[in-house]
Amino acid sequence: MYYVIGDVHGRYKELMTLVRKLPKDAKLIFVGDLIDRGPDSAKVVKFVRENNYPCVMGNHEHFMIAEGLIDGKAPTRWYESFEKWYGEFGGDKTLQSYGIGEDYQEIVLAQESPKLKQFYDDIQWMKSLPHVIELGDCIINGRKAVISHSCVWPPWDKRRQNRAVFEEHVRNNREIPEDIEGIFNIYGHQCKKQVETTFFSACIDISCNQKLATLHIPSLSIMHT
Repeated sequence: MYYVIGDVHGRYKELMTLVRKLPKDAKLIFVGDLIDRGPDSAKVVKFVRENNYPCVMGNHEHFMIAEGLIDGKAPTRWYESFEKWYGEFGGDKTLQSYGIGEDYQEIVLAQESPKLKQFYDDIQWMKSLPHVIELGDCIINGRKAVISHSCVWPPWDKRRQNRAVFEEHVRNNREIPEDIEGIFNIYGHQCKKQVETTFFSACIDISCNQKLATLHIPSLSIMHT
């Protein structure tokens, strides 16, 4: 029914390799972190947007929103080396994929370059991304499928009482999930050597192996590059 794709991180060629293996009418859903690290973040975002594929907010999208546009001025951490600030965060690669390199600060301050148009437009699109996608029509092991960037445990039951805390959690949490009654949680973020599934969850981020995985639901069959 659906194919949920793990963290892409700017690897457009690998994404196209994976997509070509899928049925032409495949319904794709992305777990976020489309950008950073790889060389083609802009192409990945364009592909997802042009095809109107559902995608949840990842921590990398959130950082691009927060640091990629601040009152029309060049954000220090986004402009400076990400190796210096975040190790392998990779935001510099995202800027380069939009055709914005070392002159980023001058471009933003001048507000005249057409290079920024798509960059800003994609930021606005990222702001609209949900933090969770619930698939009421997709039942796995008797449970409703829930897609998020990181696992929704433990604050799932309190998601409506404190939305900000819940959203921050599902962007950044690296805890090992526990069973939540009634849901099957499919997520990324916690990079694994291979897809890991339990009776109630599946982590499909294998980007640390420079690979990309997809999980077919409800069958739970796995395919990767």
